[in-house]
Amino acid sequence: MSGVAFTRLLTNRPHPYPLPPRGKRKLRWAAVEPPRHEGVQTCAQPSGFTLLEILLALAILALVLSSLFSAYSETITATELVEASREVDQAARLTLSQMADDLKSLYQQEVKGDPKDSPYRFQGGTGESDANAEAVEILNFASTAHLGFDPAGPSMSVNRIAYLLEKSTGGEQHTRLLRRERPFADFQGQGEETEVEMADNVEELAVTYGDDAGTTLTEWDSASPEHAGRPPRLVQIRLKVAAGTSGGSRSFTALVAPMAR
Repeated sequence: MSGVAFTRLLTNRPHPYPLPPRGKRKLRWAAVEPPRHEGVQTCAQPSGFTLLEILLALAILALVLSSLFSAYSETITATELVEASREVDQAARLTLSQMADDLKSLYQQEVKGDPKDSPYRFQGGTGESDANAEAVEILNFASTAHLGFDPAGPSMSVNRIAYLLEKSTGGEQHTRLLRRERPFADFQGQGEETEVEMADNVEELAVTYGDDAGTTLTEWDSASPEHAGRPPRLVQIRLKVAAGTSGGSRSFTALVAPMAR
């Protein structure tokens, strides 16, 4: 085979991947090209939050936190008021309980001589008319009850017990209720007089006394001729105290039947 014939054979050799004609190639590309819509952009959307969305989320978060803080503050305030009221109630009940125990342990004994000099004299309601006094004595009597501050003292001793209202510092209203206990000098184991503050927020302390006929009296003196050395049949105590931070006042009442020994 000559060189010219070999060159022609290579030139006329069919292509292993024949290409379509130029016109058909355009139709084929048009078939696979995705459709295009006028007026629609095909660019990708950006990710993340806009400034308006962030501000709106912060506003909602601030409202939620404000509501939670307001509810928490109201709960704390209510808890403090309840606690303060509970402490006032507890102190008032303890005061009335101690006064009732002292009266139930009342000690009476007949003595010769002037009844006004008797160490067992019962006096109630004295001194209320003295407005200039720093302390007003409400009750004064003999009793076997004691607070037990002296462990070396006898368990059963007669004491002179007095309840007084004392003015608060810098004020004219009687606000402090004091209890004084003094052992008798003619008994063994006598000690010094002790004074205990029972309450410091007293607005009023009213004590009334009932006799055998059912008459209610505002004062009682066992040394007087009408009582003839006898203690009252009934003693009613009304204690009015300030309610503290909650405002207002609270009243407590106790009715005691003294059992003279």
